[in-house]
Amino acid sequence: MKRPVGHNDTDNVIPFPPRGPNVPRTPGDDGTDKPRSDQAKHPTGKGSSNNGSKAPGDSTGGDERGESGQDNAPADSQFTQALRSGWLTQGRQAQLLVSEATKLLGNRYVVPVAGGAAATHLALLALGLQANDEVILPALAPASLVTLIILAGGRPVFADVSAPEVPVLDVDDVAAHITPATRAILCDHTGGYPAAADRLAVLAAQHGLVLIEVCWRALGARLDDQPVGTFGQLATFSLQPSPDGGGFVVCADRELRQHIEQLRSSAAQPSGEGFEHDFEVTLGNGYRINEAAAATGVRLLRNLRQALDERENIVDAVRRRLGDHVRMAFSPAYSANARPSYAVLPILLDSPAQRLEAMRRARSAHVGLAVPTPTYRLPPHNARVPRLYLPQTEAYCAQAIELEVSPELITLSFD
Repeated sequence: MKRPVGHNDTDNVIPFPPRGPNVPRTPGDDGTDKPRSDQAKHPTGKGSSNNGSKAPGDSTGGDERGESGQDNAPADSQFTQALRSGWLTQGRQAQLLVSEATKLLGNRYVVPVAGGAAATHLALLALGLQANDEVILPALAPASLVTLIILAGGRPVFADVSAPEVPVLDVDDVAAHITPATRAILCDHTGGYPAAADRLAVLAAQHGLVLIEVCWRALGARLDDQPVGTFGQLATFSLQPSPDGGGFVVCADRELRQHIEQLRSSAAQPSGEGFEHDFEVTLGNGYRINEAAAATGVRLLRNLRQALDERENIVDAVRRRLGDHVRMAFSPAYSANARPSYAVLPILLDSPAQRLEAMRRARSAHVGLAVPTPTYRLPPHNARVPRLYLPQTEAYCAQAIELEVSPELITLSFD
């Protein structure tokens, strides 16, 4: 019989998810479902008087949204408010970020953290991985995800994608890679295109595994009108590409949220005016979100619908104009039950010469691009895994260029 997720005979960690009436509470948790605010106060002594009782959008928060819900405040004013608040991390902007993310994701618990990588590291640490515990992930996942699995104590196992035209994690191939050592499935929504998280959730439940959704570039994407990040027990989001640009962990229940908060930092803010340290439950990490990043995240979430509409319109325009000249992954048929966030637009080219020419034209048009490579071929990870050849992943990487979706993309031509 498999041991419970998170069980560790040598480390003093909370089981995943924590169970039973004797689970220790984080300082400041009053036992209710209200989000607890961990704050690290500025050494000047100036601090927000907010103790969690003020509603998001009150006068101290500078809420300047219009009737459409968009944030009309200048971006620099939010930075100024964040810097003048007296809080370096986990202050009022972090509380507002939790509020906005909760609106987007519904009945989930949100923990703001330093960035997307920090969020994923915490999610993996919450598993309590031991030697030889396996985590399945797509071979197209960023190399940093593989590194995070190793740092958390696990062993990465690569699964194939469905096809070059739909390069997301293949559910059947995931099922084929499940062994008694498997602990979790890491579902990366590649380029903002939802993977089959609904089917992966069913598969994970059948085998007693944890499903973690990695939504670094999929903020606002939906599958069957359900937000990505709400299918698994855990999900991780990034607000900006930089490691300290802000992010958050999404948790399925309050106990799991509490565990992630304890892993995030040993500094707990119980009163709104100071913080204390708790080293008795588990070792914390320095992953608190800074107030400037949180302010940027609040603005991003408030304007998210407009940004998604603009990117979708760009992709539709490019498909209409270039559809006769170049093949594209994620056809409209794929999107029948999915609404991507359209971070990138992958195009498929038949020969190396065509790819080189397409790359030259993209750079001339100032369009950002990436050339995908199977992660298991990249050092140092190629030395840690057996020799692999995943046919659909290899086919996609031999043909694809991933173009950043931006206004410049509309000017790109392949005539």
